Amino acid sequence: MPNMKRTLPFFAAILLAGCQTGTSPIGGTVPDKVYARVISLSPSVTELVALLNVTNVLVGRTSGDNRPGYIKHVTIVANPSPDLEKIVQLQPDLVLVEANLINPNTLEKLKEVGSFDVEVLDIDSLEDWEKAVYRLGSLLQAHTRASEVVDRVQQAISNANLPDSYYKPKVMVAMSSTSPWIAGLGSFQADVIRAAGGELVGPDADRFVATNPESIVQWSPDILFVSDDPATFKGATWESTRAGKDGEILQVYADILLRPGADVERLIEAMSKEIRRVGSTR
Repeated sequence: MPNMKRTLPFFAAILLAGCQTGTSPIGGTVPDKVYARVISLSPSVTELVALLNVTNVLVGRTSGDNRPGYIKHVTIVANPSPDLEKIVQLQPDLVLVEANLINPNTLEKLKEVGSFDVEVLDIDSLEDWEKAVYRLGSLLQAHTRASEVVDRVQQAISNANLPDSYYKPKVMVAMSSTSPWIAGLGSFQADVIRAAGGELVGPDADRFVATNPESIVQWSPDILFVSDDPATFKGATWESTRAGKDGEILQVYADILLRPGADVERLIEAMSKEIRRVGSTR
């Protein structure tokens, strides 16, 4: 069997944009409210704030916020649940929340305990991601930078279009080899795969779902993107798939594969290269 121990070269030394260059509103208009003390309760949202070059406003983050590295000095206010007392003590004027990562009851309490604004970002698709970038650009006075970021993602999607003569590979995204969770057809990861030129196969769901071996064998993807060591994806289930037989089990670092964060453009570009390579050989 071919060697499956492969990590996409793109992810070997990945860097996030992070220089603290200033941005200003389009047209130079003065906003109704300027936020100077911001708390992020989502690793993905923290990455997006960094992508917009405005981490200077961050005063609070979660224990899971590990990228970019230079935000580690920011006070931790959630581990993993938000510490409402600590949040209030930091006197933020804005708290950023990702809908999928907060309990509804906690969200209601958060809205009640302080005089700060709470912005909830719902990121379940590439369209949602773009809306979130634009919204953060508006809130944090980084309009121009937000437009540039979204334009680059749109260009990456355009560049990823496969020629009509190419076979469109079937792609699966998986977590864990022993108790596999597979990305659903309506998930954020599915949107990224389609944007990169592939055809996602997996459960009919909008998130990762625990999946039985029989279904994995039946879907038999041409490429399998995984968040764990590819060498662990062995045994009859994985070796029965086309990806297993051809050595196309490719690792993507979990923080990049599983978060709708700052590396969407480069994720699409890197996946597109692999999808195009496999598509040209079928």
